[in-house]
Amino acid sequence: MKQWMILMLMVGVLACQDDQLAVSSSGSENSEEGGESADEGGESSEEGGESSEEGGESSEEGGESSEEGGESSEEGGESSGEGGETVTIELEPGSENPELEHPPLDLPPVSAFASRMTIGMLESSLPIVAGNDVNGVPINWTVNVQGSEMIGWEYGAFGGTLGRPDYVKVTAESMEPDMLYLKFMGDMANQVCQKILEADKEKSTDADRVMTPYVSIDAPGDATALDQNLAYLKLRFHGVKVDSGDPEALNSLRDLYLGGSAGPGSELDKAIAGWKSVCVGLLLSPEFHVY
Repeated sequence: MKQWMILMLMVGVLACQDDQLAVSSSGSENSEEGGESADEGGESSEEGGESSEEGGESSEEGGESSEEGGESSEEGGESSGEGGETVTIELEPGSENPELEHPPLDLPPVSAFASRMTIGMLESSLPIVAGNDVNGVPINWTVNVQGSEMIGWEYGAFGGTLGRPDYVKVTAESMEPDMLYLKFMGDMANQVCQKILEADKEKSTDADRVMTPYVSIDAPGDATALDQNLAYLKLRFHGVKVDSGDPEALNSLRDLYLGGSAGPGSELDKAIAGWKSVCVGLLLSPEFHVY
């Protein structure tokens, strides 16, 4: 029993010695780590010192920049002072300053070049000039295409032949007044003028008629009334205002009427023929097709 107790005491002593050795070893390791931390702290302090030195240099550079900025501000102030000065230029009428005076102008100015109306323009303008037929329908040029009546300006009639684009194969309209154009315009003028005069014959008052608002449809009246009526037609068809008291301005239209009404027939037939000649002449004139 005593031997067993002695053995237990020896084991306890050995265990205590082992614990002390373990504590001493861990303390040494902590000391070494502390030394390394201290070393790192020293390095950090050195880096901090270098940063402080760099900061000082930056501050010095900032001071120099501030000084330069101050100099720039002073220079800017001088520039502002120079810009604030005004220069007064005194101009007198008729003074010799070609660089300041406007060059002389040629009056009246040269207008833009003349151009032929498009097919769409002609289609829209003709009913305004011609008025309505005997049925109250606006007069326009019509043609018979495969048994059906069509407006002659349409692409499916003669519009394509006259140069009207279909915007599929052709996108630009041909504006050349060639012989084919003149031929179709002759057909158009004869048909439209016949429709106008047929409608005028059915109207009871002269003022309602397109071709003869100032004279009777079966008689031209005196020379003054004839010239007044011709001046009105010139304005209606061409937009040109002519003084009815100027006989020379209406010579061509007067000759058309007198020549057309010189044939055989009744007074009404001769007057109708005369006014049709005037109407056709107005529609075939370049002044109707050019703007």
